[in-house]
Amino acid sequence: MLLTFGVLFESLVGADMVVGIFGGLLVIIVYTMVGGMWAVALTDFVQMLVIVAGMFVLLYFVLDDAGGWMNVVTQLPENSFRPIPLEHTFGNWIEHIHVLLALGVAGIASSTIIQRALSARTESVAQTSFLLAGFGYLTIGLISLMLGFTAFVTMPGLEDSNSVLTALALKHLHPVFVAVFVGAILSAVLSTSDSILLSVSSVVSTNLLPLVSNEPSEKLRLLVARLTMPVCGLIATYFALSSNSIVQVILDSTAPLLAAIIVPFVLCFWWEKANRFGALAGIFGGLITWLGAATIGTGFPPDLIGFVVSAIAMTVVTLLTQKIDPPKPLTDIDGDPIELN
Repeated sequence: MLLTFGVLFESLVGADMVVGIFGGLLVIIVYTMVGGMWAVALTDFVQMLVIVAGMFVLLYFVLDDAGGWMNVVTQLPENSFRPIPLEHTFGNWIEHIHVLLALGVAGIASSTIIQRALSARTESVAQTSFLLAGFGYLTIGLISLMLGFTAFVTMPGLEDSNSVLTALALKHLHPVFVAVFVGAILSAVLSTSDSILLSVSSVVSTNLLPLVSNEPSEKLRLLVARLTMPVCGLIATYFALSSNSIVQVILDSTAPLLAAIIVPFVLCFWWEKANRFGALAGIFGGLITWLGAATIGTGFPPDLIGFVVSAIAMTVVTLLTQKIDPPKPLTDIDGDPIELN
């Protein structure tokens, strides 16, 4: 997300991308440190409204200048809307499945989604919100695809694919509407970055701090959470400065989820035999395999290899350790068992 901030800043102002990255980092850290989850929830709500408005405005003017959507469709290459690989080779299918798992399935275990689920007032509110959000992704998300296809037809000489939306806005919109659209892009960056920053700091202060300090006070937890934010922000900045593709950065960010987290996360909920030893085997088996495959280089995506190993490791270890580590029922905050249906 910080890379997106830098690309946007460079495209609009002409200044070095590094300035935009550090500027975005400062804004995100400040309001997340001050407001916490409440600030994130409020700003996300407003930011999503701005995103939707900006995308609709851009789509209207872009399609109007392009002669309508059907005029764009007739100029697209054949098979542009094909949802499966054009050539049915093993490598193509592996890459296709990898992207679907990384961007679709692995995201279920992302800390930002869990963060919102746990912050909901009731289970019904959380469930309804996610169903509505899923519908929104399927509908409003199509706008980005339409804009991408239109840019492919009307701007064939575009050098930097990372700045395609910014280039469309500068070419087709009045300066006033460019400002609206820039606000939409910045909102997308902020709404994702602040959630990730908050979730990482929460994990450090809630899960890792007790390993160092026995029964830490709430004041110490809050202090550690706030200090974690700028540290993690600087680490994220390092990766943003060393990357060139926004899509690749997104895929890389989901790699740990796919390789080591999603299998234990799902099985611990829905497999009655799942136990702690099995979950740990799935996590560390997938993590070590992913890091090893990424280090030596393979013909397959390293995180996809980790995913397979994680599933096998958890299944085997769980079945072998049923007696020494009996499965424990899921419980609520009061310790009462939860029935899943």
